[in-house]
Amino acid sequence: MKFSRCFVIISFLWMATQGSSAVDSAPYVEKLPMDPPPPVTVRGAVNGKGPVRYAKNQAGQRFDRACSTNALVITGINTNSTDPGHFDVLRLSPTTNVPALFKNNRFTARNSDDHIILFGSEESSSSDHKLDGIAITGNKIVWTGTDLTDGNEGILTGYSIDAMIKYNFILNCPYGTPTKSSGMNYTYGGVAYNVYTSSFKVGTGAKGTSGVRFYNNSFYNTRKPGQGVIGSVYINSNNDWSTPGPASTNCQIFNNVFYTKHQVPNIYCDQASLAGLQCDYNLYWCEDGEPVFRIAGNTITLTQWKAMGFDQHSLRINPGFTSFATLIPSSPLNFGTNLGSPWQNGLDSQTAWNGSDPILKAQPAVWQLGAYVR
Repeated sequence: MKFSRCFVIISFLWMATQGSSAVDSAPYVEKLPMDPPPPVTVRGAVNGKGPVRYAKNQAGQRFDRACSTNALVITGINTNSTDPGHFDVLRLSPTTNVPALFKNNRFTARNSDDHIILFGSEESSSSDHKLDGIAITGNKIVWTGTDLTDGNEGILTGYSIDAMIKYNFILNCPYGTPTKSSGMNYTYGGVAYNVYTSSFKVGTGAKGTSGVRFYNNSFYNTRKPGQGVIGSVYINSNNDWSTPGPASTNCQIFNNVFYTKHQVPNIYCDQASLAGLQCDYNLYWCEDGEPVFRIAGNTITLTQWKAMGFDQHSLRINPGFTSFATLIPSSPLNFGTNLGSPWQNGLDSQTAWNGSDPILKAQPAVWQLGAYVR
């Protein structure tokens, strides 16, 4: 990145060839052209002191107003925003369909109660469905704030569906990678093979969005009861504009590793969003006692959760992380279930989130739990 006196200029490259080894057949690939259009440029203030507001092409058109069927690739950004103000460090809210790939970026930020990255919107708008199928892969997102009451969101995908959120490292973001809408439904994509550590209210989740898959993620949370923890996976109705709002039904939670230092919820789910929920083949561990959940307004134990019919094949064992900084298990966690070819490749333990593609490793015959395949 090059800093001018007033602005930082970030160039977004367009993709003209198909795919990446770290995307696993995301649906936007079929829409890619053979000839790339001119590059797009985004302006933001020095060191993130203000939001990255918009993109322009060489003709000077606002990208979010221009009509484009080409894929936008946002890659290779490495930035540190030290401003504690209320703003989005990067926002992309197009008003025409934009097949997009956000890969191998590194964002560190201190902003408060907004978003480090916002794709789409917090509410229904002209950008609804314009980022359907976005691939968000290989990124490292770090929040450096210290206020445990802050509601900052690492990467919010709002009012689009079928996002593929894979192979990301999320550090200390109060809300890591939430998805949100007012009744939209996923038929593809999901949240898989991500690492969430080590202090957060929510790792990932679905708010008013049905059919979201949460596969093979690793969570480690050091927060205590009373420090705002909602759940490593949060599945809830969107009650922002009406109550009751649209529920998040038919979500799936498989092959994840949940580790809490204290008895704070691993999974949050409201009553309406329990409809069609599938949750099994996970690993739970709590240093302070039995793992707990927040379900339909009540805090319950793993034993009680299993009695409701969930997590019948799940385990309560220590995953033996070699480091809480990386969440790599010391030995393979061969207790998973086969989730199909789109989810075959997990993280290799050599992945470094240094701006290059994640190093991937295929699942063996018996699938392993968590983000890494040993």
